[in-house]
Amino acid sequence: MTKGGFFVIDLHTHTTRCGHAEGKLEQYILAAIDCNLKEYGISDHFPMDYLGFREEDMSSMYFNELSQYIKEVENLKEKSRDKIFIKLGLEIDYVQGLEIKTSELIKEKDLDYVIGSIHFLFGKDVSHPKNKDYFKTRPLIDIYHDYFKKVENMVNSDNFDIIGHIDVIKKHGHVPSESLQEFYIELSKLLSRKNQVVEINTGGLRAPVEEMYPSFNFLQELVSHNVPLTLGSDAHKPSEVAYGFPKVYSILKQLGVSKLVTFNQRVPYEIFF
Repeated sequence: MTKGGFFVIDLHTHTTRCGHAEGKLEQYILAAIDCNLKEYGISDHFPMDYLGFREEDMSSMYFNELSQYIKEVENLKEKSRDKIFIKLGLEIDYVQGLEIKTSELIKEKDLDYVIGSIHFLFGKDVSHPKNKDYFKTRPLIDIYHDYFKKVENMVNSDNFDIIGHIDVIKKHGHVPSESLQEFYIELSKLLSRKNQVVEINTGGLRAPVEEMYPSFNFLQELVSHNVPLTLGSDAHKPSEVAYGFPKVYSILKQLGVSKLVTFNQRVPYEIFF
């Protein structure tokens, strides 16, 4: 957590309902207030059982908890409105073949925004250290090709307001020696055409890769293609709220960026810093 300053927004954060976070939701909000955030978005993992994931791969609330989660966040919105704007979001794993099912359910809920993310590739959670041996099964560049193809499909689904941790596949330091610039350029072109918001996620700074998502080179391409950006810490404990934000703001200013995108009832608007 970084106290002081004015860090505007943090739209990617979690709660204990996901099963791998710590702390009461009220503690996260107090941390956000201490960081002088203008808006704090709560975007816990969407129920993975609804998407057909196996019990052993679950890292989210269950579907029967979703309504209570929404109610809890809405109540905290009202309680905190004089101190900070709370936004209701969800982080949803993109699953090919379930685009319509996902879209229909999202529309039923009164959400401020939806983050689309990819953790699984061919049934393996590539963001989890238990699957590190998966990266030894074939050339890294081929794995990255398949991963970014899935990101492309996610963007083309038009289901998500924000693309989350866009290159999380590098989380545990598995990065090919070959250049990834072609992937960055092609994805940036697509994201620009779609006017698709991409988050800068500082969770990677706490991971073995010690690098934000997206990488600096990837971020440069996004900026050069005028892709709209937002910001999230991927906080799983109160002390991680706004983690690494001074570094991100410094980089953004270096790249000539002075605004971020946030949402209200899934309608985007810009905040300048």
